[in-house]
Amino acid sequence: MIEDRKYRAHVSGKIVAVSKPKRGKVWTYRVQRIGEMSTAEKREFFQIVYDRLNPLPETLAEDTSYFDDMLRAMEEGSKDREPQRRTMPRFRVRSKETLENGVVVMVEDLNFKYVRVRLVKGDEIPNRFVLFRESEYPISCEKSDMREGLYSILNSEALLENQAFLDKLKEWGKK
Repeated sequence: MIEDRKYRAHVSGKIVAVSKPKRGKVWTYRVQRIGEMSTAEKREFFQIVYDRLNPLPETLAEDTSYFDDMLRAMEEGSKDREPQRRTMPRFRVRSKETLENGVVVMVEDLNFKYVRVRLVKGDEIPNRFVLFRESEYPISCEKSDMREGLYSILNSEALLENQAFLDKLKEWGKK
């Protein structure tokens, strides 16, 4: 399911490529849609895909000229806009992992910035740890201030260049 502010669409698909940002912090995801969608679902889906903040001025002053309005529109168009409030896709992992200190956690899900874990066995989850440390794609994590159980992924850029990790994402995407 894809959601954005007031739109929601059920879409079946798979991620075929992820690109790291060249400038800024916006990741690009290429998705191949699988299956058919109803007309209502298509409308909602296209609203999510094409709904953007309008760069034109919302009101024009009556006491200014056309030239002033155009100049203001160009100035406002060149300002940094608020980032889009799109949520990143989350991959359901549901895997038990034993950390370096013997604590056992359940890795619930992850996206390319955060991983969500919960304590299964042990006293408490450390502030920093490595998940899947014996694999070809160890994930370095640090406690986030956002929410309980949410950890920042410190090596996300390296992971997105790691073919073993990308293959594992495809596997998790099928869950």
